[in-house]
Amino acid sequence: MGRSSELSQSTLLTISRPIMNPEELKHSLLAHARGDMEKHLANVKIYLNNPVGIGEHSDVMKAIEEEIAKVAYYRDIVNVLKDLL
Repeated sequence: MGRSSELSQSTLLTISRPIMNPEELKHSLLAHARGDMEKHLANVKIYLNNPVGIGEHSDVMKAIEEEIAKVAYYRDIVNVLKDLL
């Protein structure tokens, strides 16, 4: 039998999933939330500076509001994570 078949299931799970400590997890979540927040802020700036350039959105105001709601969502996550750090 091959080496992988000799390993127990729990050993395989340990090998395939690196264990992150809580601080690493918090920092990863914070980086992800900040990145998504910046992405949606960039979309708002694009809509505000060149609304005719977004052909797939006929209702530009609604599209801007949706992006702002996403910014607020991720900003809340960032703030909560900052409190935890």
